[in-house]
Amino acid sequence: MNAALPTRGIARHAAALLTSAAAVALVTAAIFALDSFAPVLSLGVLYLFAVLPVAVLFGLAYAIPVSIASMLAFNWFFLPPTHTLRLSNGENWIALAVYLVTAVVVSVLAARSRAREAEAHRRALEASLLAEVAGTLLESEHVQDELNAISARVAEAIGVARTRIELDSVRRPDPGQAARDLRAGERSVGRLFLESEPDPEVAERLSSGLASLLAVAVDRERLGRRAVEAEALRRSDAIKTAILRAVSHDLRSPLTAIRAATDGLESAALELSEADRAGLLATIDV
Repeated sequence: MNAALPTRGIARHAAALLTSAAAVALVTAAIFALDSFAPVLSLGVLYLFAVLPVAVLFGLAYAIPVSIASMLAFNWFFLPPTHTLRLSNGENWIALAVYLVTAVVVSVLAARSRAREAEAHRRALEASLLAEVAGTLLESEHVQDELNAISARVAEAIGVARTRIELDSVRRPDPGQAARDLRAGERSVGRLFLESEPDPEVAERLSSGLASLLAVAVDRERLGRRAVEAEALRRSDAIKTAILRAVSHDLRSPLTAIRAATDGLESAALELSEADRAGLLATIDV
């Protein structure tokens, strides 16, 4: 998967170059078609339709070269003397300068709009991820069982090939790995290991939210175990109490009879026959 990242970058670069060249060519063809219907200087603004799509799709790094290429194409094909980069009229210099400044400003605004949209989309993905992780951890009784699935979603949101979450980990990353501490306030929850270094700002936001969720889930799991243990102890105490009550009840009657027989034998006020004494002794002996 790591090899796929440079490949995607090359493919995007090639697509940007082809789109830029095609946009300039299409607008140039459109100006050729409209040249006989409108003053040529007024048609130069059409090159903004080449700059805007490139700025929105690929950013300022490609939009500015398109602005310059558009200015050169307009000069080469339409401003006298044509098919040269020299200009015979000073007004044409002003027109080109105004066009270039306008194109660059429009490119900057479009690129900023695109960046803000991308940032909003990325933050929406992060919020969705954290909400999904929260739901998963709330439904699960064991946090450790959910870490692999959560790690895969984190890798997708951050834009790296693979991540791994280790609770209460202090180990160092392997060669080629990056690591970020998962901290909820002053508490260390674990570490997040990544196959490559992501955008620091995105990684910081996600790791902070993820650490808080994991800390709450770990505490909930610990409290759940303690509650189970407390319930087991309560039931054990209840059983012991029931057994003691049953035993004491069974012992109470014989002990009372033995004590009464002993008091009868020791009492001088009672005149007991030999048969009575034998009966009382038999009670005590039982």
